[in-house]
Amino acid sequence: MTASRAQDEVTSETISGWNLTVSQPRRGYRYNMDPFFLTEFVELPAAARVVDLGTGVGIIALLLARRHADFEEIVGIEIQNSLAELAAANVRRNRLENRIRIIHGDFYRLKEQLGAGAWTTVVSNPPYYQRCQGRLNRCSQKAIARHELTTSLAELAATAGYLLKPGGEFYLIYPAERTASLLAACTGARLTPKKMQCLHPRPGQAAELIMLQARKDGNPGLEISAPRFIHP
Repeated sequence: MTASRAQDEVTSETISGWNLTVSQPRRGYRYNMDPFFLTEFVELPAAARVVDLGTGVGIIALLLARRHADFEEIVGIEIQNSLAELAAANVRRNRLENRIRIIHGDFYRLKEQLGAGAWTTVVSNPPYYQRCQGRLNRCSQKAIARHELTTSLAELAATAGYLLKPGGEFYLIYPAERTASLLAACTGARLTPKKMQCLHPRPGQAAELIMLQARKDGNPGLEISAPRFIHP
């Protein structure tokens, strides 16, 4: 079986406790626990307008919709057409068409269409690795989702900064080893880091991931929350 044929096969699962049924590629890019950690970290204001940059199969948008009742709209942007189609199907399956909208395209190129300063919240579970870092996966879905082949950290931060209104917040999960680059990219896009939480595999082990909240044109001051453990 070819790689392209394998990643076209789809499997569905019901997510216990969330009242969600989600389809995703059987052998292509599949979400892990990171979106669940990020969803619990995100704080949405009343009547929030949210953009999910790189929505994949729509998992973060779906989780946010279930966790928060009082929001105006969530828009998920996905550059891979096959994943965008799955995300739209997942939205329909869970009867959230009136609250979640999926757009296929490059978020950096679409940012003007979405509107400058029009959004309260931007979230992202972006590619973790630079183009030149590590070995690319032979599966194109996984390669694009994990490596910065179609975007960069600077473009991600710039897009969030463009979309957010003053005081709006950017949330993302990212490798701990790239924290310095992430903080610099946010600061360069007028996104002030305000809260950070480290995710450790287990107590006594170094952090693998961080979750960051950054505020558009925010005042200086960064809160470091208590660590969280992936395998408590």
